[in-house]
Amino acid sequence: MLHLETVLCLRYVGEVLTDEMLDERMATHARTHPNDVNMYVMELESGLYLDARQKGNVSRFINHSCEGNCELQKWIVSGVTRIGIFAMVDIPAGTALSYDYSFSTNEHGRFRCKCGSARCRGSLSAQGFVDDSAGKVHEMVHSMARPCLPSARTPATEPTTQFIPFY
Repeated sequence: MLHLETVLCLRYVGEVLTDEMLDERMATHARTHPNDVNMYVMELESGLYLDARQKGNVSRFINHSCEGNCELQKWIVSGVTRIGIFAMVDIPAGTALSYDYSFSTNEHGRFRCKCGSARCRGSLSAQGFVDDSAGKVHEMVHSMARPCLPSARTPATEPTTQFIPFY
């Protein structure tokens, strides 16, 4: 079982890209693989992104849930920004890891969510979407944010580590 106060589940890793490199790569991928809508990109910091499509680890395959059992945290470790995937609850062995993707997009309906959570927004986007056929508005659930205690996760021997809020 993974325990909340002690476990960094995985680091999200990939190639570091600038805005321009990301735009070019996304355009090339859309042109050469028009039916592949999978994305493996995360914003590392302003103007820098991690693309895990070709040079990532298994963290790129963690699925979305509007009520995930993990959360993303940005940390600065020895002057380098990193993204960690941390358990928010105790996770029994064999349980799939998940986190809320909270996409930033204007195409909310394109990224439909089917996670089945009671708090499901109906979209992978942070804003949710309006489902006109049902007349129902799906809204972002802010109550999932939990306080972070980086000092409980950071060894005292590592003074160069700093937590950065992920929003």
